[in-house]
Amino acid sequence: MKAPILLLALLLSFVPMAALAVPYSTKVESIYMDGCQKGGAQSFKTNKLAPNMAKITSYCRCTLNKFEQTMTADEFVKASTASIVKTKNKPVDAASEKSLAKLKALRGQVAAECVGAN
Repeated sequence: MKAPILLLALLLSFVPMAALAVPYSTKVESIYMDGCQKGGAQSFKTNKLAPNMAKITSYCRCTLNKFEQTMTADEFVKASTASIVKTKNKPVDAASEKSLAKLKALRGQVAAECVGAN
């Protein structure tokens, strides 16, 4: 019985952590993609460019995939909610604050990786 468990542990040690990422729920993905696409389209318009929705969608999908590889769904939802709450100058709990700090630290890196990929 110990041999199969040791074999499984050994095999899992060779699997990159990204392969163990759990996709977010359809609802979380939908909310993120909608907001990201609207923000991307607005950014194009602000810069007096016609929005390239294929490129925006590709970028949004890339960033979402990167967040899924790095943050649990719970962390991501807590961070996103905390971000909205803080814009209203309301306090957030310590766990949400920690998740938000993690999200903020990742944003630049994720954005740079996804811009380079598109």
